[in-house]
Amino acid sequence: MSQFLENKGGYRNFRVYRLSEIIYDLSMIFAKQYIRAGSRTRDQIEQAARSGKQNIAEGSVASTTSSETEIKLTNVAKASLEELLLDYEYFLRQNKLPQWHKNHPRTIQLREYLKSDDFFEQPHRIRFGNERRGILQSVYHAHQSSHLHASPPD
Repeated sequence: MSQFLENKGGYRNFRVYRLSEIIYDLSMIFAKQYIRAGSRTRDQIEQAARSGKQNIAEGSVASTTSSETEIKLTNVAKASLEELLLDYEYFLRQNKLPQWHKNHPRTIQLREYLKSDDFFEQPHRIRFGNERRGILQSVYHAHQSSHLHASPPD
């Protein structure tokens, strides 16, 4: 028997969704450790990270009935992750911490790790070793995820 509507919504297998889960988890750890509870900045970081993840899922599920809704929700996710990236960049500037450029050895190393099978087998292996490293990793994750939205599928 055929279904009336084709099943869609396989977002849990999307690389960008899995990366957005990592961004969310790292953002919650970061906010709890380094941003004052109750502050607007903490709320913004937590909400932007959640929105990035949730809108990918919601857009994927909505694709069953509406490509337009899928596109709109995917764009909301992308905008949320860009907002998160800006929050991290602001934190780095305010705390006089360096931002790694795209050709920095640590950025290249992290980019290769994110492309590897190891990342998806043990994604939570990434931890805050120290404040600077953890923040920079989170910034890079947000940036990488934002670009995954803009890239065509593999």
